[in-house]
Amino acid sequence: MTPYELLDLAQSAFSNATANYAVFLSVVTGYLITAYLIGAELTQAQVRLLTALFLVVAVILIWSMSAYVF
Repeated sequence: MTPYELLDLAQSAFSNATANYAVFLSVVTGYLITAYLIGAELTQAQVRLLTALFLVVAVILIWSMSAYVF
């Protein structure tokens, strides 16, 4: 590969990781706002479902961020 292609590849990976980080922050913020505003009104099953969905999405996003960087 030429230096230009390597630089383009690195820049693309950094851009993808940055975009995934922004999505991750949005998911975390949404989860925290939901937990704060309506957390007390949810049943135990709803809290577990919401937390499980959050964890699945967070793990996928963290994995994809690390896959782009490494």
